[in-house]
Amino acid sequence: MAAPCRNCGATKTEPVRPNLRQKLARQFGYDLRKCARCRKIRLLRRRQPAGEPAVEPAQVTAESQPETTVYDPDGFNGCPRCGEASFHRSRRGWLEREVLRSPPMVRCSACGYRFPAPQM
Repeated sequence: MAAPCRNCGATKTEPVRPNLRQKLARQFGYDLRKCARCRKIRLLRRRQPAGEPAVEPAQVTAESQPETTVYDPDGFNGCPRCGEASFHRSRRGWLEREVLRSPPMVRCSACGYRFPAPQM
């Protein structure tokens, strides 16, 4: 549960749209949220999922890294980086959609890599 808001005292928060501030907050271990009552932006410390110990960068070994696979555009064989077949649609901004005319994009659920949507 979140700490009470300093402005209005509410404890309920709502998500904010993904942007640079949210990504920066995530890198430092915080979630960027907004107060449900007064809409003030709040930083909340992210929690580790229960039962999962924190993995330090020094503990990551070559064996725990996923193997890279070759992307076959004719037959979808998963994510170009990790080979996982699970993915979800990713938002495209105005620049990508109107100016660059990039195809619809998807993001891998396992590694977070963003790539063009496969034609199914």
